[in-house]
Order: sequence, then C-alpha cells, then structure tokens
Amino acid sequence: MAHYNRDELLRSLQYYRQNLDGLIDLIEQKNWVELEQQLQSNHAARSHFVRE
Repeated sequence: MAHYNRDELLRSLQYYRQNLDGLIDLIEQKNWVELEQQLQSNHAARSHFVRE
C-alpha cells in the first residue's frame, strides 16, 4: 500500500505529526483548557470514523 500511495501516506503522516506536536505543545505550556477542548473535538470527530 505504501509503495503505490506514497505521497498520500506521507501527507497523512505529516498531518498526524503536526497534530501530535500541537498536543505536546499544549501539555508543555500547561494549557489544560485548550488541551481539553482539543481532545473533546478529536473525540467528536472520531465518532464519524470509529464505532465504540
């Protein structure tokens, strides 16, 4: 899959990395309010893709 879809896979992984970096920054800054909002937003978005 990676061989035939390399560009899209790299794009997706870079986007994922940026999101992780953002969460790490919020934790390092002890910005708990924004972190909670971001995690709640992620949880809501995840429900469109994953059934719990």
